[in-house]
Amino acid sequence: MCLAAFALWLYFVVLLFCLAAYVIGAAILRPLRFANRAEGVFFRTAFGLGVLSHLILLIGIAGWLTLTGVLIAIGFAVAASSLWLFRWENTSEPKKTRSQTRQGSWLITAFGILLVGVVVFQAWPLPLYPPTDFDTTMY
Repeated sequence: MCLAAFALWLYFVVLLFCLAAYVIGAAILRPLRFANRAEGVFFRTAFGLGVLSHLILLIGIAGWLTLTGVLIAIGFAVAASSLWLFRWENTSEPKKTRSQTRQGSWLITAFGILLVGVVVFQAWPLPLYPPTDFDTTMY
C-alpha cells in the first residue's frame, strides 16, 4: 500500500470522528449562541470530543471495548444527536432572525469541514514522513 493511500485512510477516519464529535457537540450546545461560526465550530467539536472520550471510557468499563462496540456506540450517539437537532429545529418557535438562522445551519458547517479536509489533501501525508536529520531524532 502506498503512503498516500495509507495516510488518506487514517485521516479520513479522523475526519469522520471529528464530524461525529461536531454533531454531538452541536446537539448538546444547541441553546448556546456563539460570537461567530469559527467559535461555534471549535466549541462544539471540542465538547463533542469530550463526550466521545467519556463514552469510550464507559464502553471500556463495561467491557465492550472492541471496534464493533465503539462504532455502534458512536453511530448511536450521532443518530440520537441528529434526531435531537432535527426535533429542535422543527418545534414551533417564534420566527428567527437572519443571524440566528445562519448560526443554526450545523449541516452546512459539517459539510464545510469535510470540504476543507478534501482541499488540504496534498498536505495529509506530510506528518507521516519520519524526520531524517540526526539532530531532530537525537533529543
